Amino acid sequence: MTAAAAWHPLIDRGPIVEVTVGSHPSFLSKLLAMDIEPASLRVPLLVDTGAKHTIIEQHVLDLLHLEAHAFIHLTTPGGAIPSCPTYHAELKVHVGGGPVILGTSVVGLAGRFEPNLAFKGLLGRSALKYVHFDYDGPGGLFKIWKPAR
Repeated sequence: MTAAAAWHPLIDRGPIVEVTVGSHPSFLSKLLAMDIEPASLRVPLLVDTGAKHTIIEQHVLDLLHLEAHAFIHLTTPGGAIPSCPTYHAELKVHVGGGPVILGTSVVGLAGRFEPNLAFKGLLGRSALKYVHFDYDGPGGLFKIWKPAR
């Protein structure tokens, strides 16, 4: 049974969630066979329903020893970015009632988001398709939860 979803306050730049990014469970045995301890990192991501992919700064993903399984062409408001690596990952979205765990693909973005921004990536539709997302603009709140199976 899924715990009740909690409402979280919006900030001026939108809904930001803390997400622990780690190796997808299907990749863990490969890491252990290479004597690499699986790592995870907690990063702030902006919930972006307009982003097709979940995107995280490449330098963050490099710390996790993930292996790219594909390369894609990204089109962003700033222009086209060819050959972005894509990784299988496990995301734990930290919301009220415990983390929402998602196995999904993430795209590494070379460079960094603007330094004054409060996030290191975008939680896009590649992950959001597995959850419910309520956005209460007038109330200044949002919530994310995984539907009961």
